[in-house]
Amino acid sequence: MKKVSRLLFGGLLALAVSSAWAFDPIPKESGFSGRVILGGGYAVGENNLVKGNAFVDIGSDRVDNLFDSPDDESNPMPVVSGQLQYTFASTQTQLFVGQDIEDLVRFDFSTALGVRQGTKNLGRFSLAVLTSGVVTEVWEDPYVAGVDRDSTDRDVSGIRFQWYGIFNSNFFLKSSFREADIDKDRAGQQGGLGLTQDEIDLLQRDADITAVRVGYVWKFSDKRFLVPEVGYVDDDADGGAFQNERYSAQVSYTSLGPKWSYVVSGGYISSDYEDDNPIYDEAADSDTWFGGLSVFYKLNTQSKRWSLVGQLSYGDEDSDIDFHDSSLFIGSIGAMYVFD
Repeated sequence: MKKVSRLLFGGLLALAVSSAWAFDPIPKESGFSGRVILGGGYAVGENNLVKGNAFVDIGSDRVDNLFDSPDDESNPMPVVSGQLQYTFASTQTQLFVGQDIEDLVRFDFSTALGVRQGTKNLGRFSLAVLTSGVVTEVWEDPYVAGVDRDSTDRDVSGIRFQWYGIFNSNFFLKSSFREADIDKDRAGQQGGLGLTQDEIDLLQRDADITAVRVGYVWKFSDKRFLVPEVGYVDDDADGGAFQNERYSAQVSYTSLGPKWSYVVSGGYISSDYEDDNPIYDEAADSDTWFGGLSVFYKLNTQSKRWSLVGQLSYGDEDSDIDFHDSSLFIGSIGAMYVFD
């Protein structure tokens, strides 16, 4: 996926792997809990629209031809993620701050600050404010060839609402509303393309993004479950060439064991754009396939709180505009500490 208002790196791909802990009930005892992951990894990306972030670059400073698919860029990267919670057991209320493991696997570094509320008959609700924990860097004007391009920040903020165990069923709902703002958006203005002002306006990337995902937890046992999901995203960009609707379907399988646990997933996304890109006289409609594997190994330490975590993720987008093709591979390993 190539829109800078999607997941991190402009939503180059949607490596959405459902975390085994996303369905945890709120603890029955008051106090602090959470988990922290520290490690390192390697990213190989192909992307003409996004530079990267403070951790890693996935886009080349210079492109030679505006009609070619992107070259690959590979770099090591640190892995730092975690979430802290405090539970009020008497009211089944939980305050939290940090990042979900699910977001980390999607390569989304948004920081969430919010509250979860358990109920007797309705399920568990979560409401959070989202901010750009690690700011994404995009190109001021991605459509410049033959010279080094200047980067600028993309800031994302919004809210997220989740509802697990809807009316004590196995269904769940995830929704969010975010605003994406490009600090210096000069798309189509610096490459000497001779675009009119109306055509330049079609390339504006600031956007309001509304996303909804619905899924079902199909339990084989308390330790093994399959989770199919479908999703819809309305990416209401200021410019019609970046305004799009996306439909997705994915499935993940989780197995939890005394020593080994793993989550494997895969899916597909179809993107339909509102207007043609004036540079190419064609819309950037695309098909994206993605998949991921996360493996957890519990270490035999005295505290029983440490685990090794290995993750592999890959996504590939085929756009009708070759310049907008993208892919991203991420491999990482780290240590996770769980406390309660």
